[in-house]
Amino acid sequence: MNVSYNWLKDYCEFDLPVDQLVEMLTIAGSEVEGYEKIADDYCIQLEIKSNRADLLGAIGIAREVAAIVRKPLRMPSVDFQTDPRGVSQWAAVEVQASDLCPRYTARVISGVKVGPSPQWLADRLEVVGLRPINNIVDITNYVLMETGQPLHAFDYDTLAEHKIIVRRAAPGEVITTIDGEERRLTQDNLVIADARRPAAVAGVMGGADTEVGQATTNVLLESAVFDPISVRRTARALGLQTDSSYRFERGVDPVGAEWASRRAVAMIAEICGGKVAEGLIDANTISLEPKKLSLRISQLRRILGIDIPAHDAAEILRLLEFDVLSASDVLIEAAVPTFRAGDVSREIDLVEEVGRIYGFDRVPLESAMTVEVGTVSKFERCERLLRDVLAGCGFNEAISSSFMTPAMAQTVRLWPGEIVELANPLRAEESAMRPCLMASLLHVKAINRTRYVDRCEMFELGKVFLGPMLEKATVGIIEEDGFHELKGVVELMLDRFNLTERCAIEPAGLKFFKEGRGVKITSDGQTIGFYGEMAAGVEKKFDLQRPVWMAELDFDAIVELAVLERKSKDVPRYPPVDRDLAIVIDDATTWQNIVDCIESVPEPLRESVTFLNTYRGKQIEQGKKSVAFALRYRSADRTLTNEEVNESQARLMKRLEKNLGAALRA
Repeated sequence: MNVSYNWLKDYCEFDLPVDQLVEMLTIAGSEVEGYEKIADDYCIQLEIKSNRADLLGAIGIAREVAAIVRKPLRMPSVDFQTDPRGVSQWAAVEVQASDLCPRYTARVISGVKVGPSPQWLADRLEVVGLRPINNIVDITNYVLMETGQPLHAFDYDTLAEHKIIVRRAAPGEVITTIDGEERRLTQDNLVIADARRPAAVAGVMGGADTEVGQATTNVLLESAVFDPISVRRTARALGLQTDSSYRFERGVDPVGAEWASRRAVAMIAEICGGKVAEGLIDANTISLEPKKLSLRISQLRRILGIDIPAHDAAEILRLLEFDVLSASDVLIEAAVPTFRAGDVSREIDLVEEVGRIYGFDRVPLESAMTVEVGTVSKFERCERLLRDVLAGCGFNEAISSSFMTPAMAQTVRLWPGEIVELANPLRAEESAMRPCLMASLLHVKAINRTRYVDRCEMFELGKVFLGPMLEKATVGIIEEDGFHELKGVVELMLDRFNLTERCAIEPAGLKFFKEGRGVKITSDGQTIGFYGEMAAGVEKKFDLQRPVWMAELDFDAIVELAVLERKSKDVPRYPPVDRDLAIVIDDATTWQNIVDCIESVPEPLRESVTFLNTYRGKQIEQGKKSVAFALRYRSADRTLTNEEVNESQARLMKRLEKNLGAALRA
């Protein structure tokens, strides 16, 4: 962004030499890259941050200078005489794509005389690096560099039916832009058209057929607001980077669009002559209501570490053109100007505005700033614990993309919801947002395999997307050593969150798990996770050469259910008695069914039940299986006798026989 030193003086009274001015601008947050002398002026080069589109015009920079030197901002006149014939009698505007053009204004000036610009106007443009063309075009460029609002002047008489239509381009539609190049357009491009053809590429460049030239006598002046993303994509697709697209990509002031139009019309009427049609065509869908914020004076001291008087803070905000609604020694209420709506939205932003203009260099080195230790949320505590557990088990943490192909998103579906597809994806082939982490991790494993990394044990904690407004945090795990190893990791994780006794295991029956090798984890009827061996079809889709075992758990649910305060208990004083038991049951009976049966009746002497193995073979009849498990008995006040343990075992076996049809294996 280039700005003229002398130009700034038109808007603000100051006597700072150029070197001091650029130093003060830099301290206030406007990074000055350098300056050079041009004739009797200086061109100051600034690097404008993407969130400060208000500084892409000389008035925006002058506003900063005015606040720094505590002088009022002087705005140029926008007054002009109008012709009784209204603008609606001259032209019509139809906006068919209001999502890409929320505001479009048009004015008509008749009887203008196109010619060279006055010397002062040409000199101003040359200082900031623009070549004078003719007075009409030069005025639109002048106002662009003055306000940051791009304008476009059409030769009114070349517009078919004197009509403006703001629409998406038709596929294959062609326009020759003012640089003489023929541009082929797509439906992704927004155009300003007349009744027959495109007259300009919206926000980027005008068309050669409707540009202002020496024969022009009537002008239609456009001042609009275009969608930044649409302009950026069009400019890149066409290989065009213009002063206009640069500003539209960063967002323009919806209120300033109309003011810039008046400014340009006033200059055209003064320099080029002609009559200004009365009124304004304004197709507008933007709410222009300013946002209101509060600034507590105590926050200035707490955050900046210095005392800034309330009246100084209020004056700084006024000079920056915030509407100070009320001010006291305790609180300032202010409305945010529309040209700052994009970067001022919270109280801390007002603190920054006051601090940078007051001068961060005025903060003494010995000042004390309050430091407060924030509390750690339960989610953060669970997050740390999860990473400790899984890293301790030897897993590496992965961070994968949230975007994938729609086909990949359909491969593994765990959670209820719908696939979210983006209307404007960053990459056309990755238009879906991931519905689960399993698909992301399988993709990561596939990439690692192509790089000759065959073993890839990892986990990821991240968001999955289950609808336009629905997402949840889940944790995904990919294991290389087998089902039982993965089961052990999941059980360890649940144990560390004190959830083992609250969770039940049952067959998952999901098509992307191998038959009989998928498990669902529930708690009080709520599904909180899955694990198992991926089906061969899934492995084939991701071009994997080895079996894959995976788990995914609803981390939001785990955080809600987790009990992080672990209770200690005394070391047992008396020895345990261990007994193994093998029973024959129906093949459909799960280990969880057995555990539920065992624990359905409290047994004070029984300390634990541990699964050992499952056997199916010649010694076991068809449709049955043998399940072996270990039981540990212990008393807190004495050493148990064999008779006591035998009686407990006998009671347990009767319950298994009655409830599950189990038989003691011979």
